[in-house]
Parts: sequence; C-alpha cells; structure tokens
Amino acid sequence: MKKSFLIYLSILIFLCQNSFAQSSGTAEFSLTFKFAKNIPVEKLDLHYSYTNGNTFYKINYKVDTKKNRLTLFVKNHFIYGVTFPTIIFTYNEQLYDNNSEEKIEIKRQYYFITKKTEYYKEAYKIKYKFKNELPNIIVEAINKDQAKYNVKNIATLAWEGRNYHLSNRMVKIKKLTK
Repeated sequence: MKKSFLIYLSILIFLCQNSFAQSSGTAEFSLTFKFAKNIPVEKLDLHYSYTNGNTFYKINYKVDTKKNRLTLFVKNHFIYGVTFPTIIFTYNEQLYDNNSEEKIEIKRQYYFITKKTEYYKEAYKIKYKFKNELPNIIVEAINKDQAKYNVKNIATLAWEGRNYHLSNRMVKIKKLTK
C-alpha cells in the first residue's frame, strides 16, 4: 500500500511538472517593408513596443532609398501565446495649418501589428506596403503549422470593444512663452 502510494505520488509530481511548462523558442528572420513614394523612408525612425515574453536579442534595419523600402533584421526569443511586439515607424514633417498661416509639426506613425503570432515562419515572403491612406498593417496567423497569414492594411486603429480611435498623425502642441 505504501509502495503504490509513493509510485502514484511520483507519477503525479512528474505530470504536474511537465504539464504546466510553457513552450518557448528563438527565431531569426528578416522582414521587408515597402513604403509609398510620398513616405520618405530615409527619414523614418523605428520603435517597438516592449512585450514581456517576446523579446529581441538583436534588431536592426537597412534602408534602400532607391526602392523606398526598409528591411528589418530580427532575432527574438518568444514564449508561445505571446504575440510579436508591435513595430512603429515614425517621421516628423512640417506642414502649414489649414486654419492659419503657421507651420505645424506633425509626427506620422505607421503600425505593424500582429495577432495570434509569436514569430514569422516564412513571413519574409509576404509583401508588406505602407501607405498614408492605409498606414497600419495587421498580420494574423491563420495556420501556424503551414505558415499561413492574413495580412490587411487598415486606415484607423481602434481598441476592440471600445469606441476609441488612435490617430496615425500627431500634432505637436506649442509651449507658451511669456
């Protein structure tokens, strides 16, 4: 009786240790982004949102001004179930305000967002293109085993279930001086 109890207890402990573990991995790949002609690729600054459970060991990029595109080189460590960090491309421009003859500073933003995607197996083959009319790209994994993705460009971002709009153009507010 005591011996069988110890065997069952050992099996139970073994199963508990193995069934609650999280899978993780490391991937190294590149992604190429094309930009419309009216988006100056040489002026872009790149950022990414920090995500616990999906971190970059190395990330950098190369600009091709002739083709107006940018290639991102990524090495990341991920935990399955944690989505890939959002990549944000930004640049500043000076425009005249429609309501006055004053110049205003605008920060344009382009978002590369993922849903249900930890890393990009075969995603380097997908053609991504940013446009001012559709400045956001959303990639959703349909079937990770066969590396199938649904890629769509959208005009505006909204939080799901909320009536909240994120703009891709931010206007800098001037500080008053005495």
